[in-house]
Amino acid sequence: MTTHSSVKAFLEDFNCMEFSYTDNSTDIENNYNKICQEIKLLIERHVPLKECSRKELKFKLKPWISYRIQRMMEIRDRLLRKTKKDISRNNCEVYKIFRNR
Repeated sequence: MTTHSSVKAFLEDFNCMEFSYTDNSTDIENNYNKICQEIKLLIERHVPLKECSRKELKFKLKPWISYRIQRMMEIRDRLLRKTKKDISRNNCEVYKIFRNR
């Protein structure tokens, strides 16, 4: 999410960029790489990327899995661990009922 002020700051910094070093050089590829590097640094400063955990990425790639389904999966997995740790009839029944919902 970007705010109006962050967009304004980005544009101000972009307008203040100096491209004078490109006038002296005759190597077009070198000039292009310098300009791209300057713009990348500007983007990194004003629009930083947020790192996602593996779990977040996994669910972002599967939009049909809602938040409620994620919570139910966590509960199911927790019940399975509990059942494996303490194999009692009650734990097994609770896990089977929850698993088959």
